Amino acid sequence: MTTKSLTLSAILLSLVLIMAPLTIPIGIVPISLQTFIIPLVVVLLPRKMGVLLVGAYLLLGAFGLPVFSNFQGGLGVLFGPTGGYLIGLFAFPMMLGSWSKSSQPWWTLGRFLLWSGFIQLIIGALWLGTFMNMDGLKTLQVGVIPFIFILLIKTFCIFWITKLLLEKYDVVGVYTP
Repeated sequence: MTTKSLTLSAILLSLVLIMAPLTIPIGIVPISLQTFIIPLVVVLLPRKMGVLLVGAYLLLGAFGLPVFSNFQGGLGVLFGPTGGYLIGLFAFPMMLGSWSKSSQPWWTLGRFLLWSGFIQLIIGALWLGTFMNMDGLKTLQVGVIPFIFILLIKTFCIFWITKLLLEKYDVVGVYTP
């Protein structure tokens, strides 16, 4: 691991820690910038570094730093009703870490973004449904359906920002594995 890769990872983690707590409160599960900023930064990293970034973010939040949605932190949040959405954040580096700018067309990035977003939503909804003792339909109504349109908007924005960063500015060229 080089100094450049550690520096880039630290900068991206700092960006996550600053932006992820920003929230629009709606219902049980708020709309958070977590699912915008995390895919945006992990797509710039290889899978291993992305997983470490998400793990560090969750660990800092578990220790009580107010980095989760609505400036919350602690084990109660991580293992509370919306904890599955936090654990589901690992879907992003796992899926996006397999996308490579050099070997795959751009449309596959959009596909990976959508799939990882849906996986994160499903993990979160299953956790929420179990925690709140909801049936399957109620779980979908509360934990998935309200977020599909938002997922599409976030995916579109992340796709174009990433495309701009990687094509025009070659941001990924800063990282050397």
